[in-house]
Amino acid sequence: MLFILIGINIIVYILQVTGKINSEKIAQSYDAVFRRKEYYRIITSAFGHASVYHILFNMLALYNVGNAIQLYFGIKGFLIIYFVSIIIGHILSLLIHHDNGESSLYSLGASGGVCALIGALLVVMIHLYGFIGGISQMLLSLISLVVISILPGIDGTNHICCFAIGIAIAYIMMLII
Repeated sequence: MLFILIGINIIVYILQVTGKINSEKIAQSYDAVFRRKEYYRIITSAFGHASVYHILFNMLALYNVGNAIQLYFGIKGFLIIYFVSIIIGHILSLLIHHDNGESSLYSLGASGGVCALIGALLVVMIHLYGFIGGISQMLLSLISLVVISILPGIDGTNHICCFAIGIAIAYIMMLII
């Protein structure tokens, strides 16, 4: 399933680069989603990317973190964490941007879903190694998440929202399993 998801991202990016898909038509913003009622953008924005570096970094991260989540929670659990986090995280992020007067800010990329998977992996690591051990296992990923989220042009709010939702969903799933 992970390779299918990566493949879809690559195909969408190729269609963007060749002009067959307009990035602004799939990106999310408060204005597009809530004012123009283009709700599909909550999902389509997670498949588009702004540059070759953007998709390369996101797909490598998706593969690495996604693999671990898929092994631990299975394909169904992976998909639940990934897509539910994207939907809820993106909506929260859009509402926060709107409250901050950034209603027309566009967001694009799989990084929100990747951040959700990092959050879920943190829950798994804490479960397996205890709080200190889990944090130390994830330290590099957590530092990378913070650094990337504060860079100019990056939707750090989306990253944080999806990360938090990924933690919540993984924790709930672990209680159920």
